[in-house]
Parts: sequence; structure tokens; C-alpha cells
Amino acid sequence: MRKPHLIKLILLSFFLIGFPSCEEGCICCEFDGPVRYDARIVGFAVERVDKRVTSTQWAAYLPGDTVNASRDLVIYLKPDLERVVLNNNLSKNGLFVNSAFACTPAQMPRTDQILTNLKITSTEDFNAYHPAGSDLIGLFDISGIRYSAKNQKIPLSQYLAGSRNDFLISAPSLFLNESPENQSTHIFKFQLELSDTTLHFQTPELILK
Repeated sequence: MRKPHLIKLILLSFFLIGFPSCEEGCICCEFDGPVRYDARIVGFAVERVDKRVTSTQWAAYLPGDTVNASRDLVIYLKPDLERVVLNNNLSKNGLFVNSAFACTPAQMPRTDQILTNLKITSTEDFNAYHPAGSDLIGLFDISGIRYSAKNQKIPLSQYLAGSRNDFLISAPSLFLNESPENQSTHIFKFQLELSDTTLHFQTPELILK
């Protein structure tokens, strides 16, 4: 094959297939607007649990700690996102880019999955109205959802009755709005039902009063 034809073929391949991502050493292009990517939720977990140590400071909850459930405890959740593809994948030069990390770190993920139900239970009786294994959604407030005011808390049930999908791609924080009837040890279990899968995760043992 003659060199001019080979060069044309290589250039055509770049246009059709895309340039490698920056992490692979390409000269980075620029994008119009935020780089967005589609993602699939493949897991969910309790990232950590914190306790209030002063009026303004928080620290990691350690095994054996006893905390005031309705005032001094926050549960941080974290989704495990599988990046699928850029959904804003044209550069200013009109070249296709085939990596979700191309040129700049991808931001503002979105998913077509739908949160259909969230159930939270405890291994122990919380009070007379919430025995072990009953749904505790009404005992939780939520914060940290995108576009909400900083540190704003709203009832989790109220949030789930409206827009749900920010829960899936954000790192929400959950707060108990009530204390147990008696000091007791709880493991909160989460069942997160999505349109295509069901995920299970839980907290460590928490001594609440």
C-alpha cells in the first residue's frame, strides 16, 4: 500500500473510532460545556458513619461508641458507578472521543436506571411502632443531594416521593430524626430496588441512645 493511502486510512480511523483519552497520552481537546457521562449503578455501600464530637466537628464512629441517634449520627452512602459512555462526546474540532475520561475528568453522571423502592430495616426493635425488621424510612432525613441547599435536610420519605434519581448518583447523607426507645445496638440494612437490579448493603453495629 502506498504511503499516502496509508496516511489517509489512519486519519479516517481517528475520525471514526476516536482519539485515546488523556490518560493514554493524547493531546487534550476541549469540550463545549460540561463533560457528561452515562453510568450504571453496580453497587451501593455505607461509605462511613460519623459521630458529632463538638457542636461543629464530626469524627469517625468507632466500634463501641455510644451516640445520640437523633442528633449526633450521620451515615454517608456511596454509589459504585460503572461509566458507560460519554453522552456529550463531540469536541470543538468535531472529533469523536471514545473514552468517558477523554481530555478532562468526566463530571455530572446520569443513569437511565430508576429507583423503584428503598427499604431500611434494623436488626433490633427501635421503638414500639418500629419493631425489628419493619420499614424505618420515616425515621431518616437526607442531605447532600445535588442542587439542594448546603446542609439542608429533608425527610427521606418526602424526597423519595418526588425526584429520586439524584439519590443514585450522589453521595447522600442520612440522619436519624428520632432516638430509639431504649439504648440499643442496631445494624441498619438497606434494600435498594432499581429498575434492573436490587442492591443490599448495611451499616456496622451502632450503639444508639
